[in-house]
Amino acid sequence: ASCGRAPSYPVATLVMQYFRRPAIVNELLTSLKTLSLPMEIIVNDDSRSEVAAFSTHSKGPAHYDWYLAMLNDVHEIRGYNRLALMASAELIVMVQDDDSSPRGDGWLRQALILFNAYPSLGMLGGYRGRIDNGRQQIKEQKQNNGEKYGAHPERDTAGRTKHLRLKDMRAGVPLMWMYKVNLAPLLIPRSLFAEVGGFNLNFSCAGQPGIGLDFELSIRLWKLGRRVGLYDPKFKHGIGNSKSSGTHSGAARRSRNANEKRNNMMLYTMYPGFHHKAGAATCMQLNKQGIKEKLLSSGNWYSKGKRSGRKTS
Repeated sequence: ASCGRAPSYPVATLVMQYFRRPAIVNELLTSLKTLSLPMEIIVNDDSRSEVAAFSTHSKGPAHYDWYLAMLNDVHEIRGYNRLALMASAELIVMVQDDDSSPRGDGWLRQALILFNAYPSLGMLGGYRGRIDNGRQQIKEQKQNNGEKYGAHPERDTAGRTKHLRLKDMRAGVPLMWMYKVNLAPLLIPRSLFAEVGGFNLNFSCAGQPGIGLDFELSIRLWKLGRRVGLYDPKFKHGIGNSKSSGTHSGAARRSRNANEKRNNMMLYTMYPGFHHKAGAATCMQLNKQGIKEKLLSSGNWYSKGKRSGRKTS
């Protein structure tokens, strides 16, 4: 049924878990409205705030379908799990409430090319990722100190993050196979997300930060024979006052830090004999294979000062 307008089917569904960021909500939502492709946007206003702003933005453009949920302080794991299953499109794009997307369709079209080019691609990260090929553990995080790649190395106060060093020749975008990727953006087929059970609910109680939910799903997909990649969609991360709002302040921050340590250690119990050495070795081998097969090309794809942003986690 056309329901009074030309029928369309969304190319992708953008899902956002939102919690009380009034200073940046308009910039955030405006950035998502520059795609010319048919889109669906589903937002969980987990703090039940800024309803007027969401209502204003939901009135356009015409090729977007907007839905606002109010699940009431369930936080990331349960929020994203529920929003993903509400999606109409097969490709789900999980975005966070302190990131803004670049103008136009380029970043999404590149992702679609990558999913079509690599049938085993299970999940695609667009922020940062890790290859657990180090020899030590980062004490404050309880995780391996291996290579770390992705957005805004200049904003990483620990100095661990590097720019992606490989580029996919078909999509024309920096890409590396990555053992673990961070939200967000995070792109995954809806059918696969449902098939594997979504994010693991054991990584937080309802209403608490679910740190490591993205890492665990990455490892699970590798264990199931899928690939996990990291590309550069050129999102702006950590916009506005993100580091003094949401879960980055007060009691929520303390809960976040405690969950991070516990969850990183729990990965070894969940995936014995695979995490971290066997899984990371598979990832590194595929990067080498991509270069050998001339699907990936190595080089310096970034010029100084080209990227900007603030997020450092």
